[in-house]
Amino acid sequence: MSRVAALVDTVIRLKRASQSEMAEKTGIHPSNLSKFLNGETDIRISSLEKILETLDISLEQVLESEIEKLIGKRKEAKSVGHAIELLLREADPISAKTFIDSLSSRVKPKTNKSLVSALDVVNDFKSKIKTVRRN
Repeated sequence: MSRVAALVDTVIRLKRASQSEMAEKTGIHPSNLSKFLNGETDIRISSLEKILETLDISLEQVLESEIEKLIGKRKEAKSVGHAIELLLREADPISAKTFIDSLSSRVKPKTNKSLVSALDVVNDFKSKIKTVRRN
């Protein structure tokens, strides 16, 4: 199975969409979509773009972002979350971890799945921050 097809299939499933819904929204014949998602065939780039657009994913934005990373261009913050991520990436590791600890300790998600997920993402980000201990 193509890695791209597997990733697209995963996004479809996570968004709780069915293949038949995707076929209807994109205008791709259901059997062609199924064969692509099962790695049995390739599809045209225009069809992939339709699928991604239906999933609210912009292939153009993904590629532009990669180009900007490669050439070192800083992107402007598009949301509060993105702005905080940019600040955390520029902060020294101890300050970044302290900020994350301070913020996450004040949030009580209880049964709110979105908050639980957000805390998981933030804590995963924190776990990847490398700090050096000095004796």
